[in-house]
Amino acid sequence: MIFIYKVPIGAFRTGNNKGYFLIKNQDEYNQVRNTLKAQAFEELKRVNQLRENLKNWSDER
Repeated sequence: MIFIYKVPIGAFRTGNNKGYFLIKNQDEYNQVRNTLKAQAFEELKRVNQLRENLKNWSDER
């Protein structure tokens, strides 16, 4: 819905406000943006670690 219908949908996975919601203001947008950026950063760390693990795993075998 975010991409096809352009609906400003936010989501939280933790805390008291778990779930999806319509973003109604800049403050809510900022909260969602910060959460998504932190999640993306953690995912990139995982990708980089997996690459290193595979390199080292292959070198050791």
